[in-house]
Amino acid sequence: MSLQNTLEDLRNLDIGDLNWDRIGVWPLAGRAFFWLLAVALIIGGTYWFFVKDLNVTLASKKEQEITLQKDFDKKYDKADRKSVV
Repeated sequence: MSLQNTLEDLRNLDIGDLNWDRIGVWPLAGRAFFWLLAVALIIGGTYWFFVKDLNVTLASKKEQEITLQKDFDKKYDKADRKSVV
């Protein structure tokens, strides 16, 4: 089956004619579209339920790191001045 035939099948695909009980006999274009949609939903769901919350936590930790670094620098300078005297 050539790419031209596959594109033609995709243009002629009528979702209303597809039998959901027999996905295995769908035209290649229909199966490919269905699998791409399923993969996109899985990736989107993974991001939505797992990665999104991790990004919020990461931003919080970055702010905390900046605060701790400033506090460390102040204490370091104070200790350095005491050691010079």
